[in-house]
Amino acid sequence: SMLIGTDAIRLWESILLLLVTTITLVVTLVFCGIVLTNFTSPDFDDTAVSQLRGWRLNIAHMYSEVDKITGITLASRVCNLDRGLATSAGQAATIEAIRNYMPRETGWITSGPAMCVTALVLWYLTLLKDFADIWRCCFGFIFLPTLGGDKVVLTAESISLVSIA
Repeated sequence: SMLIGTDAIRLWESILLLLVTTITLVVTLVFCGIVLTNFTSPDFDDTAVSQLRGWRLNIAHMYSEVDKITGITLASRVCNLDRGLATSAGQAATIEAIRNYMPRETGWITSGPAMCVTALVLWYLTLLKDFADIWRCCFGFIFLPTLGGDKVVLTAESISLVSIA
């Protein structure tokens, strides 16, 4: 991307390089936005946990909420994700969301934590590679000889900046 707009590469190559660099920047910013909006605030804060605890203690085990036919408590019906609940559907949805996120016996790789760690590791590795490329470029410019003018050597395999003014 440092050669964009220079005589070292043709105009259409500069445009293509600028387009690819812009796309990379946009994708990185979108990923950062996703991480910022989804991983910085918990879905279940202290208030939500307190409210769920209050529901469990005050409502879920009340005798009036026990199923008259089966004798199963509301808490058990919610935990078993009973689709016939007349009340407490929000609590059942919460339990389902937690179970979908947490690792299962059949496959831990599809769990929320495993997918999150995988995405973050790949992102950090990409950043590490980008920083290594930037370091090598800066290191190359520091030790580039100054011969009184810019000298770019084009070969079939590469472009080399031999000297800089």
